[in-house]
Amino acid sequence: MLDHFASRERNRRTTTIERLLSNLNNDGAALSRGDVIKVLQWLEKLGCGQFIAGRKGHPSRFEWSVGLVDVGRAAAGEAVEIEAAPVNEPEPADDLLEHHFRLRKDLDVPLRLPADLNGTEAARLAAFIQTLPFDANTSKQA
Repeated sequence: MLDHFASRERNRRTTTIERLLSNLNNDGAALSRGDVIKVLQWLEKLGCGQFIAGRKGHPSRFEWSVGLVDVGRAAAGEAVEIEAAPVNEPEPADDLLEHHFRLRKDLDVPLRLPADLNGTEAARLAAFIQTLPFDANTSKQA
């Protein structure tokens, strides 16, 4: 997990558990949700930020007080000065998860969708996708 932080290019003020688990899974790390929470609670004790358990529809997350990239690099043994987390950093609009859809035998289509995608949004997306196919009877535009 700390290696993942070290490999990042930008700091974040907030890291949600779901986003972190998705990123770690994409990196090939097999950590459980409980393992991730334990590490974040340990980082809280070290003064790196605050772990906040999700309540009333809000996701569990870690609010960084220092740069997560610096923490990862320091853990990897690099000589870095751990600086305060940037105040004016743009926050991601949604917590996105990456999904892969096998469209054809030789074609996977990646989709980045909100972690809290609801039924109405899924129906809108499905309706949009239905407008995309070119059928043989449609004239081609030059």
